[in-house]
Amino acid sequence: MDSQQRDNPTLPGQTQEIEVIDLKDEKLRLVQNAVDHLAPKSNHLIEGQVEDLEKSAFQFERLKQAEISCCLLAFLGFGCGAITYDLEYVHSIYEERKQTVAAVTIAGTASTFLLLLAIWWRTKQELRWMQAKGFYSYQDDLLSTQKMKWLLLEIAINLPHPIHWLDRAQFSYYNGVKDATVLYTYNSWLSVFTVTRLYHVIRVISVLSLYRSGRAQRVCRMNGVYPGSWFAVKCLLKEKPYHGLAVMLLAGMLVGAYLLRVFERPMVPYTNMDYGVYANAMWNVLVTMTTVGYGDYYPVTLLGRISGIAVCFWGVLCVSMIIITVTTLLNLDSSEEKALLILDRLSFKKDLRICAANVLTSALHFRTLLKKGAPTIAIELQRGKFNRFISEFQSARNKQRALYGNDSHNDIVEKGVNDVEENVLGMRKQLDRIEALLERALGGPGGQ
Repeated sequence: MDSQQRDNPTLPGQTQEIEVIDLKDEKLRLVQNAVDHLAPKSNHLIEGQVEDLEKSAFQFERLKQAEISCCLLAFLGFGCGAITYDLEYVHSIYEERKQTVAAVTIAGTASTFLLLLAIWWRTKQELRWMQAKGFYSYQDDLLSTQKMKWLLLEIAINLPHPIHWLDRAQFSYYNGVKDATVLYTYNSWLSVFTVTRLYHVIRVISVLSLYRSGRAQRVCRMNGVYPGSWFAVKCLLKEKPYHGLAVMLLAGMLVGAYLLRVFERPMVPYTNMDYGVYANAMWNVLVTMTTVGYGDYYPVTLLGRISGIAVCFWGVLCVSMIIITVTTLLNLDSSEEKALLILDRLSFKKDLRICAANVLTSALHFRTLLKKGAPTIAIELQRGKFNRFISEFQSARNKQRALYGNDSHNDIVEKGVNDVEENVLGMRKQLDRIEALLERALGGPGGQ
């Protein structure tokens, strides 16, 4: 037994190391078994993320329908709110058309609730489309994708609207600028909230454009770009800047004028600025957006001034885009620049011939006067003409260098002549060397 211990000595520390290694091997085997057990499920999950082209195309068409429905219902609600405001503002008109006001208000409420349902439908269709695209798994829902909070935010934005049981219900508002108390209807302020629904127009334009199509989605995904509504809007402004500017200006004028009309109209008896006429409100918005500001119309209420500030920023944005668009319009592309350069060169050749002809004609005339012994005054006058024509010809040569660079005919000929001269000088040097070598070779034996 002692001999066996001497042949296989095992220390206590080594025994502990062997036990630790055995435990590690056992843990690795357990982990490997777990991975092998879960491998089919993980493969199934990975396969579930692959885009289903047919299903994604179908869901995207459904998303288009949902966006169009939201936009139409949003416009209907905004129109009902604006009509309700106009019919309720004047008491005599309201008394004559109570039934019309009630019908319009109820229609606005019905369109609002239908809009909320359409927004929920649109959010669900967007989720299903993104699941088919592979952005989300089919186990995800509105809560796990955090779309629920955006859905609730949209519902809060689109919910306010004129209500039937608030017809002609008013509240007082004190204006410190004019030291006056005026009355507003609740429905007039609720109609202002319907203006925020116009963002549905941007969504519809983007989803119907080329930049949200299935091909655009795949191309953008390959390049690491998310092709959302903002991407489509930027592409549309890049491709069609004139249409975009026209829409921005028109939308800014109409929306800004509506807001000013609602907030400033009750102050007309105290300001003598008739905001009841929509054209006057549009005029105020136009001169504000273009930073002119004649001062004949201006807001005096707090919300009217806030609306004016928003119109100012919108106008600065539109004016800056107009400047950029006009600058881009005046810039020539590569083909146009090439055509312009050719036309300038052709025109310059004609001018250069005239300058050269003037120089030669004046020199010949000057020489003729010298031979004939003309009076000194005539000779000096002709000398001045000759110097002036020489100066014009030198200016034309400088312009030629700027216009042609190193491609002008004179520069090409001059360069060719210089190359010939250098070649001739090089040949002469070689001939001189050959002659010297021959003289040495022939003179060497004779000298010996």
